[in-house]
Amino acid sequence: MVDIIIPLGTGSKNNNDELRIFLRSIEKNGIGYRKIIVVASEIPNWLQNVTTLQMADTLKHNKDGNIIRKVLFALTAVPDITPEFVWSSDDCVLLQEFDFSTVPPIYNARNKERFPVDGSIWQRRIRRTFEFFEKRNLHLKHNFESHVPQRLPGRKLLRAMRNTDYQSDIGYGINTLFHGLLGITGGFEQKLFKVTCESEKVPALDKVLLGYNDKGFATLKKELFRMFPGKSKYER
Repeated sequence: MVDIIIPLGTGSKNNNDELRIFLRSIEKNGIGYRKIIVVASEIPNWLQNVTTLQMADTLKHNKDGNIIRKVLFALTAVPDITPEFVWSSDDCVLLQEFDFSTVPPIYNARNKERFPVDGSIWQRRIRRTFEFFEKRNLHLKHNFESHVPQRLPGRKLLRAMRNTDYQSDIGYGINTLFHGLLGITGGFEQKLFKVTCESEKVPALDKVLLGYNDKGFATLKKELFRMFPGKSKYER
C-alpha cells in the first residue's frame, strides 16, 4: 500500500474539476493505495476524507520547482506516510484498474535533442535537466515528464534532494530530476499505458490512463463526467 500525493497549482480554470474527476477515477479504478494527500496554496472547500496541507507557490518561472516543494513538504509533514509513495498531477484519469503499489517507472521517449535551446520555458527546463545529469556523467536517453502517477521511495528521495538546488532559475523537470537522482533510468514508455488528449479531437479511451492539457480537458469534460457521474467519498 502506498500513499498518494497530489500537488495542486494555483488558480484552476475549471473549479478543480480535474481533481474531482481524478479522485472519482481513483475511487472506482484505483487499488493498492492507503491515504490521499493534497498539497495546495488554496485547499478546495469541497474536499473531505483526504489529508490536506497548505503551501503557497513562491517560485516565479519555475512551475516544477513549486511542485517539488509540495511533494517534499508532504514527505516531511505527514509523519506516518508510507515508505514508498506515489505522486501525481491532477490532470490524469484512471480508465481501468490501476495498482498504485506496483506501478513501474514510466517515461517519455523524447531525448535531449527534442528540447530546443530556444524553445518554450518548459522545453528549456527539460533540456536543462538533461544537462544537469550530463555534468554528473549520467547521459539519459529519455525523460520522465509524463503526467502519470510515479512511485518513488520517500526517504531515499529526501536524501537525494538534500543538496540539489531545484529552486534557482527555471528549475528542472520534476520527474526526470527525481528518477535521475535515484538512479532510475529504465522503465516503460508512456504510450503503452496512456492516451493523451491535447486538442479538440477525441481520442480512443482504450488504455489504462488518460492525460490531457487545458484544451484536452475542454474536449473531454462532458464525457468524463458521464463516465464518473457520482461524487466520490472525497467530495462533500
